[in-house]
Amino acid sequence: MEIWEVLLISIGLSLDVFAATVCQGALWARVSARVVAIECALFAFWQILALLTGNALAAFPLMGSFREAATAIWLVLSTLIFLGLGVYMFIKASRAKEIEERRQDLLRWKEIFLLAFLTSLDAFFAGMGMAFLDTEVFFSAACIFIVTVVVVIVGILMGYRLGLGVRKPAWRVGGILLTLAGIDVLIRLFARLSVSGLA
Repeated sequence: MEIWEVLLISIGLSLDVFAATVCQGALWARVSARVVAIECALFAFWQILALLTGNALAAFPLMGSFREAATAIWLVLSTLIFLGLGVYMFIKASRAKEIEERRQDLLRWKEIFLLAFLTSLDAFFAGMGMAFLDTEVFFSAACIFIVTVVVVIVGILMGYRLGLGVRKPAWRVGGILLTLAGIDVLIRLFARLSVSGLA
């Protein structure tokens, strides 16, 4: 995958994290730099772990001649994964329930930990899709890390200042970006099939 494709997917995935941290920021009584740093580390850790796990799982059987023979299958699976993640983001935006904004002094760390874990599930499937496309895993992990840290900070601050209204647009933009990634992979598939004379 090209650099811009990895960035596209990283940003698309991170908008789920953004929506989660907007919720956190909207409920905080005050913003603490220490707590923001802890949340950055927590969300980034889960995103990278999920990405690497999905990548390792998908890359495991891709060896030797079997890998070459099954390239079209991997492209189809990658397309389905990214398009599926895009649709999932749109569904989240349409089904999002309104949350009463009530400032709180105590942070619910179990809830934050669970949010970090749940938002990383997207990264698990994206890691599989990237493995099918022979993407450099450490570059992908670095992109996910940087984008996640930035998005957590921006999400908390925007939630704190603007409230929960920015969640749904974030999910929609994430859905658009991941859908574009799926379409990009689909174009690769058709190009490969046309070159091999199968399309």
